Amino acid sequence: MLDFLVVFDREEHTGEHPPWTIFERLMPVVMAALPHNAAFIEARLFAVARNALGALSPSSLVALCDGWIDWLERNERAGRLPSEFSLGVTEILLQATAAEPERRESRVTRLLDFTGTGAKITFIADLIDHWSLLRDDERAAVFERLKCGRSDDRWLQAVTLTRSEVPDAVVVTLLPEGIDLSQPPTRLIDMAPPSLIEAAIHVYSGQPQPLWWLGTHHSGEAVWEPVMEIIARRPDHPLFELAWEHIAFNGDGKRVARIVADLGAKNAERALSILLRIKVGCTGNFMPEAWATLLRLAADSDEHGQWLDRMVEASPAILDDISDLRNWLSDDGDLRGMLDRLQNDFLPLEMAKIAFDPPDDVDAREMQDNAVKVLAFLVRERPPVLFGTCDRLLRWLERATVDTAELVTLLRERREAIFAEREAIEQAMNQPDLPLDGWIDP
Repeated sequence: MLDFLVVFDREEHTGEHPPWTIFERLMPVVMAALPHNAAFIEARLFAVARNALGALSPSSLVALCDGWIDWLERNERAGRLPSEFSLGVTEILLQATAAEPERRESRVTRLLDFTGTGAKITFIADLIDHWSLLRDDERAAVFERLKCGRSDDRWLQAVTLTRSEVPDAVVVTLLPEGIDLSQPPTRLIDMAPPSLIEAAIHVYSGQPQPLWWLGTHHSGEAVWEPVMEIIARRPDHPLFELAWEHIAFNGDGKRVARIVADLGAKNAERALSILLRIKVGCTGNFMPEAWATLLRLAADSDEHGQWLDRMVEASPAILDDISDLRNWLSDDGDLRGMLDRLQNDFLPLEMAKIAFDPPDDVDAREMQDNAVKVLAFLVRERPPVLFGTCDRLLRWLERATVDTAELVTLLRERREAIFAEREAIEQAMNQPDLPLDGWIDP
């Protein structure tokens, strides 16, 4: 039944005016009986429940939420953490009972009694977002849970402080006297408990999982984005690299360039390592402004060359084709330096362009025969670095009027080897997620 019920609000399934009475009778029963590992699109559950808010009575919606909470409790007992959409029952419950909060009875306390940190983080986030709808006793229950002395208190406090709007009473309870969220970011970082600030940074950035999965990230931008900027300029901060990853996520090269410039030559080597790791870990987002600023920090031509060498070493995992260099580097000097180091890719392509697209008055067969021999030698002795070079050469060879079987085999083998190198580079640069201290699974 569930696959039908979660699309009950869609006109193509139930018409312009869905018969909500059917949904009202069936959905609570289905949710109460639903196995914890039932497979369905969880976003649809939240969407149909939200649309039901305007169609069903508060008592029917509370019954739906009861069955929903039952299902979430079965998930927790099974050690499974559902998605943010399935954990969105708190928002539905609060909105359904906004005019009659007494109908909730002790259900907010029931949600706060979940053991796992993941579910509670989502519940707490929704309770703070709908603070004005809570009864006094429910607010007291939230306060009690935020400071009850369990190992995951700081994660619940962190998600509370990273909401778009945090009630003043909550801020006063969680932050030291004289500190609030309107403070300059440097004061907030330096005066608030470090463990709480670090937890807030993790929650705000959604790193590591399951923090992104839970959907509580990137809220409270006005407070926490400036905090990220400060931490990204403090190499001694334990979350320095996490702040860089967060800031670089959208590929804003100009923003990253400003941070690189502020860190200066003293921290350029570390910035290079971070930028290489970030670039290897993503598609696109070349951020040429940041790379141009970084490479200008080299003390001399020798250091500049050493940095380019490191970039070439990582290039199989960064560049698909040599033409991508224009996306990565905007300075002509940097481009020439990289092209000089990628001659194993550049020269074969130039040769193939001439040999396999010759002028009409040239003996194409003889030229191509010689070119194929030279290219085979180059692929064996000076193999290309980029798989796009192999792809382009293979396409050129389709025009050949001579035997290319050996060269085609060499190029295909080299292409497979490049992908193996690419994977090895990615694995070498990948940093495993550290466990979230004090987190209670699931």
